[in-house]
Amino acid sequence: GETATATANLERPDIPPITGWSWNFGGGATPNTSNEAHPTVTFGRGGTYDAWVEVTNAFGTDHYDFDLEVEAWWHIEVVDPRESKFTSLAFAPDGWPGISYWADNTIRYVKFDGEDWNEEFAQGPAQNFPGVSTSVAYSANGNAWIAFTQRWNNTATLMLAVGSGDQWEVDVVNEGNAGYDCSLALHPTAEEPGISHFQMVEGLGDDWLTYSHPVEGAWLHDIVSPGPNDGDGVGTSLGFDPSTNDPRITFYHDLGAEGLIYAWFDGLDWHADPDEDSVEHGYRGHWSSLEYDADGNPAISYFDSTLNDPHLRFALRVNGDWQCERVDSEIDAMVGEYTSLGFDSYGRPVISYYRYHEEGHRQDGDLKVAWFTGALPPQPRWDIQTVDDYGDIGTYTSLAIDSYGCPAISYGGDDLRFALWW
Repeated sequence: GETATATANLERPDIPPITGWSWNFGGGATPNTSNEAHPTVTFGRGGTYDAWVEVTNAFGTDHYDFDLEVEAWWHIEVVDPRESKFTSLAFAPDGWPGISYWADNTIRYVKFDGEDWNEEFAQGPAQNFPGVSTSVAYSANGNAWIAFTQRWNNTATLMLAVGSGDQWEVDVVNEGNAGYDCSLALHPTAEEPGISHFQMVEGLGDDWLTYSHPVEGAWLHDIVSPGPNDGDGVGTSLGFDPSTNDPRITFYHDLGAEGLIYAWFDGLDWHADPDEDSVEHGYRGHWSSLEYDADGNPAISYFDSTLNDPHLRFALRVNGDWQCERVDSEIDAMVGEYTSLGFDSYGRPVISYYRYHEEGHRQDGDLKVAWFTGALPPQPRWDIQTVDDYGDIGTYTSLAIDSYGCPAISYGGDDLRFALWW
């Protein structure tokens, strides 16, 4: 949003004066073009733009290419002043963001219209409880699809709301004490919803990973795998393989063989073997976030909860093999909870996450971001940034990429906030 005057130092006393100018700022400024000698423009989103200027005098016209470097930073705003949790962020086809989240025992959804955040959906009761969650996605027609846990009196129901503005339909998806740590995605071509979540299966005990999806007008619930004994801080993440359009789910497994599992559907059956389908073993896999890179390779950000060494990790599968690495860690701090992963306009992975630390009697947390640099050692492979450190903030992060390829984050804590890199 900064303004500046563009000037090309091309005039010399020994050549005829310039009589015509033509500027093009490559999409990095408003106005983007000008015929003025010294136009005043407002810079837009941060990044590098392919700009040029043409000048004309008595000898003819010359064309000059230049890179327009627009500095970017994190712009932060409070969306809801109430204590907020379980946030989920997505960008609608109109380019504006929407956020589903929990506040005051109610699942809420707000949409930005270019000037203000407007609450379009609210439903309760939704008791604040570990495993309660929301997940939002948009269909091509602009409707928001929101999967959420409606929990009260020690039981839970998985719900789905679809709509926009003041027109909404709400459906019960699974009443079997289900919906914990849910993740929603729409099929890439059919735009039918799929929802991964944990549920307490009667007679089996513990939590089981379930995939719910509609079949001929009814909801079908596939039991994918026995999941964790305790759903607190685990999470699921659902995506569709770009090459097959079949669903994939990442989750933490701690029944017999702990670790992060990449569960996959072959068109007939689910595969989630703790040995064959594990990404990493150990206390690794909490708060996983699944995305696919430009080549269709699956990538996962996740939290390693190993005692005395909690940290953020990243895994990318290349040629069938998982390449796993430590991204950020810190002595005397919990680094890497509530992870969320995306790929920017340059194809670089960027991860939002929470850093919890104690200093004396003070206990608080920060919102952080790790941005892949691609550098080779000894240069750092990840650019680590603190986005927001005001109070105890940064839980339940959700990262999405806007139409310009810039990351944005919704996150909770003492209030609901939105951060945009531009």
